[in-house]
Amino acid sequence: LDLLRRAALFHEPTRAFYFVRSESNRFLKNTEQMKQDLKSFEKTEATRAFDYYLPGHTAAWRGQRMKAIESYKAALRLEPDHFQSLFFLAFRQMGTNPSIAAGLFRGCLALRPDHIPSLRNFAIVLGKVGEFGEAHQQLNRAIKLGMGPESHVNVLGGLSEAYQERANHQQAVDMLTKALAIA
Repeated sequence: LDLLRRAALFHEPTRAFYFVRSESNRFLKNTEQMKQDLKSFEKTEATRAFDYYLPGHTAAWRGQRMKAIESYKAALRLEPDHFQSLFFLAFRQMGTNPSIAAGLFRGCLALRPDHIPSLRNFAIVLGKVGEFGEAHQQLNRAIKLGMGPESHVNVLGGLSEAYQERANHQQAVDMLTKALAIA
Protein backbone atom coordinates (compact mmCIF):
# COMPACT_ATOMS: atom_id res chain seq x y z
CA LEU A 1 0.00 0.00 0.00
CA ASP A 2 2.89 2.34 0.69
CA LEU A 3 4.28 1.74 -2.79
CA LEU A 4 0.88 2.48 -4.29
CA ARG A 5 0.60 5.67 -2.21
CA ARG A 6 3.99 6.81 -3.50
CA ALA A 7 3.10 5.89 -7.08
CA ALA A 8 -0.03 8.05 -6.85
CA LEU A 9 2.22 11.03 -6.15
CA PHE A 10 3.80 10.67 -9.59
CA HIS A 11 0.86 9.58 -11.71
CA GLU A 12 -2.89 9.90 -11.53
CA PRO A 13 -4.35 6.56 -10.36
CA THR A 14 -5.44 4.29 -13.17
CA ARG A 15 -8.06 1.58 -13.28
CA ALA A 16 -5.29 -1.00 -12.66
CA PHE A 17 -4.07 1.05 -9.69
CA TYR A 18 -7.48 0.87 -8.01
CA PHE A 19 -7.71 -2.85 -8.73
CA VAL A 20 -4.30 -3.59 -7.21
CA ARG A 21 -5.08 -1.45 -4.19
CA SER A 22 -8.44 -3.18 -3.72
CA GLU A 23 -6.71 -6.57 -3.82
CA SER A 24 -4.13 -5.35 -1.31
CA ASN A 25 -6.89 -4.16 0.98
CA ARG A 26 -8.75 -7.45 0.49
CA PHE A 27 -5.64 -9.30 1.62
CA LEU A 28 -5.25 -7.00 4.64
CA LYS A 29 -8.98 -7.33 5.42
CA ASN A 30 -9.52 -3.57 5.07
CA THR A 31 -13.05 -4.17 3.84
CA GLU A 32 -14.27 -0.57 3.66
CA GLN A 33 -11.20 0.66 1.77
CA MET A 34 -11.45 -2.36 -0.52
CA LYS A 35 -15.07 -1.47 -1.36
CA GLN A 36 -14.12 2.16 -2.06
CA ASP A 37 -11.29 1.05 -4.33
CA LEU A 38 -13.59 -1.32 -6.21
CA LYS A 39 -16.05 1.56 -6.79
CA SER A 40 -13.19 3.69 -8.10
CA PHE A 41 -12.04 0.77 -10.25
CA GLU A 42 -15.50 0.39 -11.78
CA LYS A 43 -15.92 4.06 -12.61
CA THR A 44 -12.38 4.68 -13.92
CA GLU A 45 -12.01 4.35 -17.68
CA ALA A 46 -9.60 1.71 -18.95
CA THR A 47 -6.86 3.37 -20.97
CA ARG A 48 -4.10 0.73 -20.94
CA ALA A 49 -3.99 -3.02 -21.40
CA PHE A 50 -2.99 -3.52 -17.76
CA ASP A 51 -6.35 -2.04 -16.73
CA TYR A 52 -7.90 -5.28 -18.03
CA TYR A 53 -4.95 -7.66 -17.82
CA LEU A 54 -4.43 -7.48 -14.04
CA PRO A 55 -8.07 -8.16 -13.10
CA GLY A 56 -8.19 -10.89 -15.73
CA HIS A 57 -5.07 -12.58 -14.47
CA THR A 58 -6.40 -12.45 -10.93
CA ALA A 59 -9.65 -14.01 -12.16
CA ALA A 60 -7.61 -16.81 -13.74
CA TRP A 61 -5.84 -17.48 -10.44
CA ARG A 62 -9.27 -17.78 -8.86
CA GLY A 63 -10.41 -20.32 -11.45
CA GLN A 64 -12.64 -17.90 -13.36
CA ARG A 65 -11.40 -18.91 -16.80
CA MET A 66 -14.06 -17.15 -18.91
CA LYS A 67 -13.73 -13.89 -16.99
CA ALA A 68 -9.97 -14.06 -17.52
CA ILE A 69 -10.39 -14.70 -21.25
CA GLU A 70 -12.75 -11.75 -21.64
CA SER A 71 -10.33 -9.50 -19.74
CA TYR A 72 -7.37 -10.57 -21.89
CA LYS A 73 -9.43 -9.89 -25.03
CA ALA A 74 -10.38 -6.44 -23.73
CA ALA A 75 -6.71 -5.70 -23.01
CA LEU A 76 -5.80 -6.71 -26.55
CA ARG A 77 -8.49 -4.44 -28.00
CA LEU A 78 -6.68 -1.54 -26.31
CA GLU A 79 -3.15 -2.74 -27.10
CA PRO A 80 -3.06 -5.50 -29.73
CA ASP A 81 0.61 -6.21 -29.01
CA HIS A 82 0.23 -6.60 -25.23
CA PHE A 83 2.33 -9.73 -24.87
CA GLN A 84 1.14 -10.91 -21.44
CA SER A 85 -2.52 -10.75 -22.47
CA LEU A 86 -1.82 -12.56 -25.73
CA PHE A 87 0.24 -15.28 -24.03
CA PHE A 88 -2.24 -15.97 -21.25
CA LEU A 89 -5.22 -15.82 -23.62
CA ALA A 90 -3.47 -18.52 -25.66
CA PHE A 91 -2.62 -20.46 -22.52
CA ARG A 92 -6.25 -20.40 -21.28
CA GLN A 93 -7.42 -21.72 -24.68
CA MET A 94 -5.03 -24.69 -24.82
CA GLY A 95 -7.33 -27.30 -23.33
CA THR A 96 -10.59 -26.30 -24.96
CA ASN A 97 -9.64 -24.52 -28.21
CA PRO A 98 -6.22 -25.75 -29.32
CA SER A 99 -6.54 -24.37 -32.86
CA ILE A 100 -7.32 -20.90 -31.47
CA ALA A 101 -4.46 -21.29 -28.98
CA ALA A 102 -2.11 -22.21 -31.84
CA GLY A 103 -2.93 -19.00 -33.68
CA LEU A 104 -2.47 -16.96 -30.53
CA PHE A 105 0.89 -18.58 -29.78
CA ARG A 106 1.92 -17.74 -33.36
CA GLY A 107 1.18 -14.13 -32.44
CA CYS A 108 3.25 -14.44 -29.28
CA LEU A 109 6.18 -15.75 -31.28
CA ALA A 110 5.83 -12.91 -33.79
CA LEU A 111 6.31 -10.52 -30.88
CA ARG A 112 8.97 -12.56 -29.06
CA PRO A 113 10.47 -15.24 -31.33
CA ASP A 114 12.71 -16.68 -28.58
CA HIS A 115 10.07 -16.93 -25.83
CA ILE A 116 10.54 -20.50 -24.65
CA PRO A 117 7.15 -20.84 -22.84
CA SER A 118 5.38 -19.81 -26.07
CA LEU A 119 7.43 -22.29 -28.10
CA ARG A 120 6.76 -25.06 -25.58
CA ASN A 121 3.01 -24.47 -25.46
CA PHE A 122 2.82 -23.90 -29.22
CA ALA A 123 4.41 -27.33 -29.77
CA ILE A 124 1.83 -28.94 -27.48
CA VAL A 125 -1.20 -27.34 -29.19
CA LEU A 126 0.22 -28.09 -32.62
CA GLY A 127 0.26 -31.73 -31.60
CA LYS A 128 -3.34 -31.46 -30.40
CA VAL A 129 -4.42 -30.20 -33.83
CA GLY A 130 -2.38 -32.87 -35.61
CA GLU A 131 0.44 -30.63 -36.88
CA PHE A 132 3.16 -32.97 -35.64
CA GLY A 133 5.89 -31.90 -38.04
CA GLU A 134 5.66 -28.27 -36.99
CA ALA A 135 5.24 -29.32 -33.36
CA HIS A 136 8.59 -31.09 -33.48
CA GLN A 137 10.19 -28.07 -35.19
CA GLN A 138 8.98 -25.79 -32.39
CA LEU A 139 10.15 -28.27 -29.77
CA ASN A 140 13.61 -28.36 -31.39
CA ARG A 141 13.73 -24.54 -31.49
CA ALA A 142 12.88 -24.40 -27.79
CA ILE A 143 15.58 -26.97 -26.97
CA LYS A 144 18.19 -24.99 -28.96
CA LEU A 145 17.20 -21.86 -27.05
CA GLY A 146 17.81 -23.61 -23.74
CA MET A 147 14.47 -25.08 -22.69
CA GLY A 148 15.07 -27.09 -19.55
CA PRO A 149 14.54 -30.84 -19.15
CA GLU A 150 11.31 -30.47 -17.15
CA SER A 151 9.69 -28.47 -19.95
CA HIS A 152 11.07 -30.88 -22.54
CA VAL A 153 9.44 -33.78 -20.72
CA ASN A 154 6.18 -31.80 -20.53
CA VAL A 155 6.12 -31.21 -24.29
CA LEU A 156 6.96 -34.83 -25.06
CA GLY A 157 4.12 -35.91 -22.77
CA GLY A 158 1.73 -33.55 -24.55
CA LEU A 159 2.79 -34.86 -27.93
CA SER A 160 2.44 -38.42 -26.69
CA GLU A 161 -1.16 -37.70 -25.68
CA ALA A 162 -1.85 -36.13 -29.07
CA TYR A 163 -0.42 -39.16 -30.89
CA GLN A 164 -2.45 -41.49 -28.66
CA GLU A 165 -5.68 -39.56 -29.42
CA ARG A 166 -5.03 -40.20 -33.12
CA ALA A 167 -4.28 -43.89 -32.50
CA ASN A 168 -0.63 -43.41 -33.44
CA HIS A 169 0.42 -45.74 -30.66
CA GLN A 170 4.03 -46.28 -31.69
CA GLN A 171 4.70 -42.52 -31.89
CA ALA A 172 3.02 -42.08 -28.51
CA VAL A 173 5.30 -44.72 -27.01
CA ASP A 174 8.34 -43.14 -28.69
CA MET A 175 7.52 -39.75 -27.12
CA LEU A 176 7.07 -41.32 -23.68
CA THR A 177 10.32 -43.25 -24.05
CA LYS A 178 12.16 -40.01 -24.89
CA ALA A 179 10.47 -38.28 -21.94
CA LEU A 180 11.52 -41.06 -19.56
CA ALA A 181 15.09 -40.92 -20.83
CA ILE A 182 15.24 -37.19 -20.08
CA ALA A 183 13.48 -37.51 -16.74
